[in-house]
Amino acid sequence: MIIFDFDGTLAETEIIASEVISTTLAAQGVNVQADEITARSPKVERDDQQPRLESNLGVSLPENFMEIVGVEIQLAASANRSATPGAIELLQWLTIPFCAASNTSRFELIHRMRSANLLGFVSSRFLSSDETVSASQTPPCCS
Repeated sequence: MIIFDFDGTLAETEIIASEVISTTLAAQGVNVQADEITARSPKVERDDQQPRLESNLGVSLPENFMEIVGVEIQLAASANRSATPGAIELLQWLTIPFCAASNTSRFELIHRMRSANLLGFVSSRFLSSDETVSASQTPPCCS
């Protein structure tokens, strides 16, 4: 069984989020490049994103900053999301079971997979942040 990380592995999503955050911060007078945001906050849990961003940049952001940019990220990602080069061909070629995992919500992961034309390959074999699994369990998407 192969478990693929969706964001940044099967689809290019992290840089889109970083670009939106960078643009939103610039409008507030905080200049930081998108690639720097991505490098400083890789694979951060949803609830930890804003505190990590504030800590890394030494700024205090509005309480609902991540909610505001979350909407913008979803809109930008829908317009710009694509599968990582070679991902579709790899999934077509695989003869062993696989699934996808992401630290984003189930709703958002389905949306992201659909936007990247990967939902048909992954189907219901995915694990989102809405599901919790201990290290000793087989994720429901993979059984």
